[in-house]
Amino acid sequence: MSIQSSLIIPDDSNLDIQLDFQQAIFNFFRQASGIFCVLKGPDYVFELANPSFLHFVGQRELIGKTMHEVLPELQEQGFFEILDRVYTSKISYSNAEMPLLFSQADGTKKETYGNFTFQPVLNQGGNVVGIILSGYDITEQVNAHKKVEELEARMRLAVAASNLGIYDYNMLTGEVLASEAMNEIFGVSGQQHIEAYLKTMQLGENQADRELIYEEALKTGNLNYQFSITLPDGEKKWVETHANVYYDKEGKPVRLLGTVKDITNTKNAEEKMAMLAAIVESSDDLILSKGLDGVIKSWNDAGERIMGYKAHEMIGQHISKLMPPDRLQEEDEIVGRLKKGERIEHFETRRVRKDGTTIDISLTISPVKNTKGETIGASKIARDVTAQKLNERLISENEERLKVLLDASDLGTWELNPVTSEVSYSPRYLEIFGYGRDASLSHPDLLNHLHPEDRLVRDEAFKEAYKSGVLAYVSRIVWNDKSVHWIEAKGKVFYDENNKPYRLLGTVRDVSNEMNYQKELETREQKFRLLADSMPQHIWTSDAEGNMNYFNHSITDYSGMTAEELGHEGWLKLLRAEEKEDATENWLDAVAEGELFKTEHQFRRHDGQYRWQLTRALPQKDHDGNVVMWVGTSTDVHDWKLSTDALEEQVKHRTQQLEDSNEELSKLNNELAQFAYVASHDLQEPLRKIQTFSARIQEIEKNNLSDKGKDYFNRLQNASKRMQQLILDLLAYSRANTAERHFENVDLNSMIEGIQEQLREVILQKNAVIASAKLPTLSCVRYQFEQLFTNLMTNALKFAKADVNPHISISYEVVPGSTIDETDVDKTLDYHHISFKDNGIGFEPEYNEVIFQVFKRLHGKDEYPGTGIGLAIVKKIVENHEGFISASGEIGVGSVFEMYFPVENRPEL
Repeated sequence: MSIQSSLIIPDDSNLDIQLDFQQAIFNFFRQASGIFCVLKGPDYVFELANPSFLHFVGQRELIGKTMHEVLPELQEQGFFEILDRVYTSKISYSNAEMPLLFSQADGTKKETYGNFTFQPVLNQGGNVVGIILSGYDITEQVNAHKKVEELEARMRLAVAASNLGIYDYNMLTGEVLASEAMNEIFGVSGQQHIEAYLKTMQLGENQADRELIYEEALKTGNLNYQFSITLPDGEKKWVETHANVYYDKEGKPVRLLGTVKDITNTKNAEEKMAMLAAIVESSDDLILSKGLDGVIKSWNDAGERIMGYKAHEMIGQHISKLMPPDRLQEEDEIVGRLKKGERIEHFETRRVRKDGTTIDISLTISPVKNTKGETIGASKIARDVTAQKLNERLISENEERLKVLLDASDLGTWELNPVTSEVSYSPRYLEIFGYGRDASLSHPDLLNHLHPEDRLVRDEAFKEAYKSGVLAYVSRIVWNDKSVHWIEAKGKVFYDENNKPYRLLGTVRDVSNEMNYQKELETREQKFRLLADSMPQHIWTSDAEGNMNYFNHSITDYSGMTAEELGHEGWLKLLRAEEKEDATENWLDAVAEGELFKTEHQFRRHDGQYRWQLTRALPQKDHDGNVVMWVGTSTDVHDWKLSTDALEEQVKHRTQQLEDSNEELSKLNNELAQFAYVASHDLQEPLRKIQTFSARIQEIEKNNLSDKGKDYFNRLQNASKRMQQLILDLLAYSRANTAERHFENVDLNSMIEGIQEQLREVILQKNAVIASAKLPTLSCVRYQFEQLFTNLMTNALKFAKADVNPHISISYEVVPGSTIDETDVDKTLDYHHISFKDNGIGFEPEYNEVIFQVFKRLHGKDEYPGTGIGLAIVKKIVENHEGFISASGEIGVGSVFEMYFPVENRPEL
């Protein structure tokens, strides 16, 4: 911006010189770095202002305008008072670091500082005509100075607040300038040499580490490390230092300026925290902390083992994530107690693991308080007591089971103090000794009931019990009525810290019946052995594992060996060498299965001859079905075996004869098939001639024949037709038995439609109605099924009632074999069930089975024509397809034929 001026030069005599002077002043103002302006008159109109002044006050139009117009904000800052004073007093005024605030175009305030001189301008008459303002903008210097002062103040405050000590170490002289705070930390006073501080540090074995750190600091320019010091009074402290290294022109370190801080409390706290953290992390219990809002803040490693969650999965989560839905209200109760400052111990509850399982937890919860004593959160120790709870439940259940067991087992219980001989017992214990349940007896009273011959047994058992800790004996007791009873006593000895018995717990059981039964068993065993030794059969026994343990005299006499020589192998030793391995395996298999063992083998007799034996063994089992022993017999069947072999030869010879007869029968069947062929072709030819010639005679000679002759010819033709139909039916029946059967998938619906078309004339003649359900596609012999359905449909039409239109209903369903009430039905299969039902004349239920026999007729041949073979063919076709058929009827109502075919992939027959 150019400098403008409106100065009027009053003298024109030296105009050129004045113009040159004015230009020189103008150039000086424009180039001057200082602030400069000329104010004219008492209104302080701007006559001239250099660029530095415009920059200082903010760019704006000044020349020709009063200061009040351009800078009104200076009014309140005392600036105009200074101008007025200089203008009226004609005395110059200077002000250093004068602060001024200038309003900016954007509405903000610009704070500036300047060193100003206000100088009055006088005319030749000595009157003030204006003021020259000059000076320098020192805003940046003032701001920088303020920042330095502010930083110094902050540093002093920080040093004071942090208890920092400050030092300046001259590395050339070893002198240290230290603050009082540093000397107080090191326990010294005044200016000290570096050795005084090193002596307090007592580096000792850490000297090498300190030197390495120091050398590294001289290279990097920064020294940062922690060390311990010992004061003259023995107090130990931890100190932390941070310092910068300063170098001379040659790069040699000459000065170390830094701070020291007493971190003893922090170090101790860190050690305590580290120890506490180690305890927390090594704990087997879950330790966590949370706020009063329930959000988890810490989580130790045991949390993963107990709850399944890692720390990062739970920190920041709400504690309710671990709580079952029915226990969410517990959190409000816990927080309420914590706010009261309560510590909650052994709070037993349940929590949900990550895998969804619920476990029993015992909680110890402590409130966490701030410095004001306000509860701000909680620390929790959670112990998994699932196993403990389970054990408690098991103990409770076992105690209950024991009580039930004792009641059920009829045991009496007792407890004895061996020092004082004091004894306590259950009511059942008294009953076993022959007393009422309310009796009161001392230990000597009970001992008096021992049988005199068994006192020693009891005493020896107690001596052994004090050594082994286990009591067990069986003895007799004598009741007050002189009756003798057997008891079984068992017990456990408990010892004190000196290994002295102080308590015995035990049970007593009345085993009189068992002892009596044992004696009876011994008596029976003696009888068994006597009976077994008197028998000619070989009798032996073995234990549950198959080890033989008894042989009667018959075995020892036969083998020439003693029972000891036979050993556990017994009769296995008498077998041929080549049979022994297989026989042993078969015997052990039977023992393992616990089933009857039966086999034939040869025993070596004492003279070396081997004779055939039939060996049988039965397991003897207890009430639970467990094998307790085996009883076996071996019977000499040598002579019978030889006769059986001869008989088998005869059977083999007879079997060969039967096979030869079967071959002859097969030939006859072939001849019968050939005969059927002849009957189908050759035998029908004479019948056709008889029918043809009789028909022609009736036609040609009808006028010459008598009525009787005509009747004879009619009978002849009817008989020939029946004969022809009989031959055809016999051929069909034969084909159903012998013809090749080619199975194919056949749509039965199409087959029914074809048969209806074949019988159309008869159906229309009788006005019959045939209703068929949707039938399946079956694998069958097509022509046989066509004959099957044709025969059934023809049969229904033939036996229709005279005055009723025939109605034939064909139904279908798949039924399980388990619902079919027929013999030879595979209950595991499903069956196609096809039913033909009509409303014809029906038949008596007594004919349900015989109706399928060949030539079986229920009506006269004149009344209902036919050969009696049709239904026999039906049954044969059904059987050819592995099915079965049944019939049922009711006179005047109708008949039903039901067929069943297995649902499976049928092989070709």
